[in-house]
Amino acid sequence: MNNVKERNLTEWAIVASIVALIALLFVALAYLEPIVAGAEPPVRVPVPAELLDQVTRIGGEREFVEWWARNPESLWPIVECMADPVVSVAQRQRLWHGLQKIRSWWPKFAAAMDPNECVQPVWIGPVPFEHDPNAIVGLLIDCHQVTAGKFNRTAEACDPDGDPFTIEVLSAPPGVGVTHDAAAGSWTLAGELRPGVHAIVVRAVDAPLYGEPIATVVTILIEATPPPNRAPVLY
Repeated sequence: MNNVKERNLTEWAIVASIVALIALLFVALAYLEPIVAGAEPPVRVPVPAELLDQVTRIGGEREFVEWWARNPESLWPIVECMADPVVSVAQRQRLWHGLQKIRSWWPKFAAAMDPNECVQPVWIGPVPFEHDPNAIVGLLIDCHQVTAGKFNRTAEACDPDGDPFTIEVLSAPPGVGVTHDAAAGSWTLAGELRPGVHAIVVRAVDAPLYGEPIATVVTILIEATPPPNRAPVLY
């Protein structure tokens, strides 16, 4: 009889402990996420559908899946797979393009969570083509593989203090220039690119109301490949 009572007491103690833990969890959440009467609900930032497609497509890449199965301890499988010379060039390029699109969404996500936040993008992982590391000045923020000829790249630009700022090209192929649309919060690189690897170095300088100006220098690497040449057609 005593054994039965002890077992019942033990079971009740376990149940009471679980209930207490759940109650503590709710209390902790209440302190971590205080609910203010009349406050707006938190911003929900949905992942764009095309990025979900990218994630699904990357997960379906047979060569990548096989590589990950051979390297289950990898913490950054996509990046490490791209850096593996055993992986085919075509597979590395497909992974790079998919990862580039996913990365491009992160600054928009951070800005939606905090409209006053300016996130400085930094290129993470290997550059998917041969280049001169000495050509990179400041921060490497992006890499592109394009077809030689007309080039156009538009991205966002902001100052965390709301100061006006100017953007200028420090180094680029001849004919490549930059325009800055302060009202739209964007800047555009445009020009003509000959075949080869190019490093475009850009500087942004703010004009604060008080204190000295501060500059940000970034580099964008671009590999321009010759366009395909097709044979003439006679009728």
